[in-house]
Amino acid sequence: MFTVLSFAASANEDVAKQSTEKSQYEKLSKDIENYLKLEDGKLKIDTNKMEIDGYSETIIQSVEKQYQEFNISINSDQVSSKSIGSAAVKKAAQWLKSNWSKVYAKIPTSVKAYFSFDVVSKYIDAYVKYSDTINEYLANIVNACLPSSLEWMTPGIVATIELLLPF
Repeated sequence: MFTVLSFAASANEDVAKQSTEKSQYEKLSKDIENYLKLEDGKLKIDTNKMEIDGYSETIIQSVEKQYQEFNISINSDQVSSKSIGSAAVKKAAQWLKSNWSKVYAKIPTSVKAYFSFDVVSKYIDAYVKYSDTINEYLANIVNACLPSSLEWMTPGIVATIELLLPF
């Protein structure tokens, strides 16, 4: 009888641990930017801060491993389709280059000077590897072109460009 109770207690502990880890992953998905910083072209994760904030060792090790793999993939010339640049982002990059005159016509006149094709095409190529979504990709490009005092315009410009995309 003791063996059965011991097994049941062990099973309950496993279920509780899995439930705790699931809730920690959900919380972390919302708060991950609080633990990330970019140093020397690599994303670094602040595991000390994660530990202080109560994340389990299992979660911390998992996140560390993911970001090590991420850093390897972005610093190699062979970026897999599963890692960073999605097919949609690559397609958006191609479309932006071939339809820049349509996009340029819709950009507010007050900031058109910052969006010459030469400047924008440089950022189109630069950010394609580092963006997971089209919105993030466009925001990166627009922010790179605008001076910091005008970055408040980014969401509106990005929304306008997204409306022009045929997909």
